[in-house]
Amino acid sequence: MHGHRIEALLPISIELLLAFLVGGAIGLQRELKGKPAGLKTNALICMGACIYTVLSREVFGARDAHIPAQIVSGIGFLGGGAILREGFNVTGLTSAATIWVVGALGALIGYQQYSMSIEAALSILAVLVVLSPAERWIARFTAHTCEERLILEERGVEQISQLFAKLRLMPSELRFEHRDNGFVHVTFTHTGKRQELERLHHGLAELKCRVERRGQPRVAA
Repeated sequence: MHGHRIEALLPISIELLLAFLVGGAIGLQRELKGKPAGLKTNALICMGACIYTVLSREVFGARDAHIPAQIVSGIGFLGGGAILREGFNVTGLTSAATIWVVGALGALIGYQQYSMSIEAALSILAVLVVLSPAERWIARFTAHTCEERLILEERGVEQISQLFAKLRLMPSELRFEHRDNGFVHVTFTHTGKRQELERLHHGLAELKCRVERRGQPRVAA
């Protein structure tokens, strides 16, 4: 009887090991890139999706579509947590998408679609590794929008005007609001190529009269 139990557990152990390896491989790539959802997160998500799928298969004895649907919903909440808004930037979209597809890989393994899961994992790694440099190269030639809000000392008005002139920028929606406390609130929007926005970002960071800055150029994926 114990022998039958061990034989039944062996395929499940292999599936969990494969889920760990597949999720870990994708997580390692994210970890090396310094992303928040890295090695442990992706491995656990893949293994968790696999466990729920195996549970559905072994307990109910059928490939019930309700379990994958619930896995998708649950992982959607995790992915939503990876998406962050920093000032005017929205980051974490790729991390959220990665979490979503890693859960799908775990479900594939749980339903014993081993070849399909490995092929899908290789395709996902190819997208993450190959398309990142291509995306950065394309971004050099495409326009990005920068929205900024700054709080400056009074002398900062002249300095920021000089910065715009030096960089030959003509920001739109430029507004100066002089407050009673002696500070000036500056808001503006500018659209340009990545290098142009990076120079602007660097120039604003070096303003000596800057008190506070909110919002950053949308140059990060």
